[in-house]
Amino acid sequence: MRLDTPVESERLLLRTLTPRDSEGSYLSWFQNPDTLRFLEARFDTHTQESIVDYITSTNNDPAELLLGIFLNESDEHIGNIKLLNINFNYQRADIGLIIGEKSQRGKGFATEAIKTIVSYAGNVLGLHRAVAGCHANNPGSYNAFIKADFEEEGRLRHHDRIDDEWVDVFILGRLLS
Repeated sequence: MRLDTPVESERLLLRTLTPRDSEGSYLSWFQNPDTLRFLEARFDTHTQESIVDYITSTNNDPAELLLGIFLNESDEHIGNIKLLNINFNYQRADIGLIIGEKSQRGKGFATEAIKTIVSYAGNVLGLHRAVAGCHANNPGSYNAFIKADFEEEGRLRHHDRIDDEWVDVFILGRLLS
């Protein structure tokens, strides 16, 4: 799925990624183990070609919306946010997020991007509910979703392994309408 026009918030612009966006720092995010630590992408090897393929296939998937997170002031690409498993019958979707630029973490951009995409999901796509999963040892992600009015709805005990340790996964949800 693609956006016809970008979605803007106070400090951010969310827009559909193009293959050209794979250039620059995007690839370096997916080659950095610290950045990938909590993402399923940590299990794959990433190349310029694989990133372009990912962008292209996601843009052609009607059940996914992949958006780059860009700073309004500088047009710097700092991360991505994604609606996935979009189900229009049940009016729900999952959310995935990465702030790839380390220098831009901890500034509230994740929360702002989450609020922006859920507003779009509810008001434009007509979705009723959004869900996210978050590792218990990833407080930055957890706090970003809580600040975006998500609620903890469940906990999957010892659900994933991070750094050779079993970790719980929080299920966070928010009603959009």
